Amino acid sequence: MGENNSLLVVHLSDIHCGPKFQGRTLQKAIDEINGLTPDLVVVTGDLTEDGLLEEFQEAKRYLQQLRCKRIVIGSGNHDARTTGYRLFSSLFGEPSSVTEIQNTVIINLNSSRPDQDGGEIGYRQRLWLKECLGTRTG
Repeated sequence: MGENNSLLVVHLSDIHCGPKFQGRTLQKAIDEINGLTPDLVVVTGDLTEDGLLEEFQEAKRYLQQLRCKRIVIGSGNHDARTTGYRLFSSLFGEPSSVTEIQNTVIINLNSSRPDQDGGEIGYRQRLWLKECLGTRTG
């Protein structure tokens, strides 16, 4: 029999821990994700509503329940509100990252900007992305 090369990736986004947070809904999603036993979970931003420490801590408590060896967590525009852009990396690591698993590369770019609702991939990030892609293709 041949080796199974499939890769199960789960994408989770827009948790929005804060005043209107739906903890039961997120808990149900986490339980379902854990039941799938994914190879990788990618959480793409808006962990918080207002970028407050308490909201980040609540998000972390939930995300720590994920039973997956590889978890990528990115920042969203809500996470860059207030002082969240300063808090994110101390709780979750760098908001831009490269993850390699099997024959797959996940490049996570941080488009959030402090206290702005819109996002942008700036010049330095485009250079970083080009460098990441160049080291894998050339």
